[in-house]
Amino acid sequence: ESLIHAVQNVEQMLTTGGGWQDQVGALLGGAKVTRSAPQLPLHVVAESIPLDKDFARELDSRILLIFTGRPRLAKHLLQTVIRQWFSRVPEICRTVHQLVANAEDAAVALKQGQLAAVGECLSKYWEQKKVMAPGSEPAGVAELRSKLQPSLLGFSLAGAGGGGFAVLITKEPNQREHVQEVMAACKDLGNAYVCQAQLALGEGMVA
Repeated sequence: ESLIHAVQNVEQMLTTGGGWQDQVGALLGGAKVTRSAPQLPLHVVAESIPLDKDFARELDSRILLIFTGRPRLAKHLLQTVIRQWFSRVPEICRTVHQLVANAEDAAVALKQGQLAAVGECLSKYWEQKKVMAPGSEPAGVAELRSKLQPSLLGFSLAGAGGGGFAVLITKEPNQREHVQEVMAACKDLGNAYVCQAQLALGEGMVA
């Protein structure tokens, strides 16, 4: 717990504007929902979500990562988000509350082993992030998402968006080759590639 907060403090000193989600994901294995009360100093509390073994295997066989071929620096996107939050733009304030509700819905779906609901929360998360940071979906990624839509339960760019990695949950298992074929037909994704993702169920594991 102290390491999670220490990394957050370092990121603030480096002016990258980061939060605590990256280090929570890296240090604590398995599924979890993480909360912090609206107070300073910030105190992060992670709740582990036990996964049914059959559900974990099902999710493992359907989750893929795609490197979009476009690196991105979250700092610039985050600065825009923070400015809008401080200005209390109504749409931004409303979306922040919806993001919190969607995270809780995703936690329930994981606990209950509802794969389709997990995918729905993932896609909803991406739509909400696009409201928070307009322009965070590159044209090539939008084309890929559109072409893959019939085969997907869920889709989101990781982090702040703008590039980096996309997370996919497919309707059918073992769809890596299909995704590669669709990706090859998309413009502006010449440097993109597909990675097979795997749930990291032990602490301190990254997969």
